[in-house]
Amino acid sequence: MTVLAAVLALAGVASLGVLLLQALQGAEIWPGFAAGAFYALPVAFLLMAGLVIDSIVHRRRG
Repeated sequence: MTVLAAVLALAGVASLGVLLLQALQGAEIWPGFAAGAFYALPVAFLLMAGLVIDSIVHRRRG
């Protein structure tokens, strides 16, 4: 899960970077980059938050 969250976060940041560069150049923006930034980053955030909560629960129990 940690690796998936990290990969999604990196893919989302990369998509956002490409999206911003294309917008600054005035080029046509491919919708896949926008979808990558809009969906990958929140999913990665939720996965990471879930991992933190899971870690806290395991520490309190053990």
